[in-house]
Amino acid sequence: MKHKTIQHAGRKLFILLLLPSIVWAQTQRKTPRFVKTPVAETGCFVYVPQVDQANPFDMTLSPDSAKVYHGDFLFDSIHYEVITVCLKNMSLKNTEEKETLIKAYLDYLKPNFHISQSAGYGLGQHLAGQDQVSGILDYWTDEMQEDYVVKAWADETKLAVLLLHGPKPLPVLEVQQTFLNGFRFHP
Repeated sequence: MKHKTIQHAGRKLFILLLLPSIVWAQTQRKTPRFVKTPVAETGCFVYVPQVDQANPFDMTLSPDSAKVYHGDFLFDSIHYEVITVCLKNMSLKNTEEKETLIKAYLDYLKPNFHISQSAGYGLGQHLAGQDQVSGILDYWTDEMQEDYVVKAWADETKLAVLLLHGPKPLPVLEVQQTFLNGFRFHP
């Protein structure tokens, strides 16, 4: 009888030790396979979760007739969104002009995404190997309490906004950085 009690206690201990591992494994996100994807005919590229579409970007015209390309890549319940604007009759000459335009565009986007909170703009972001590019980082929460990580980039003639959002938890930092820093402007 004593042997069965020890066996039973051992099983309970094993289950108690195994349970946190099972719960942890179920809360971890899958890691997407990022592929270099052209942003339509802009000459730009972005690293996004692999898709089966030939051209995953839709094009619309802004009120000033600038071409706006949008792609939404869903992976493991997380949206990897890319918005690229080809500026019309405008050339951004320096970091201040680029950051001013980025802030104005992000302010324009917030109501469209029903953003209720913003951490504030993190200026001075740099895109590796693209010295002419300026960037801004921000963290948002929408009305449904969904979290966003947003990074926007601008060169002389284009603006790119990358948004990562979905149910909590968001992917690990390395996955976020691969996506948010994965935009490449045409040289």
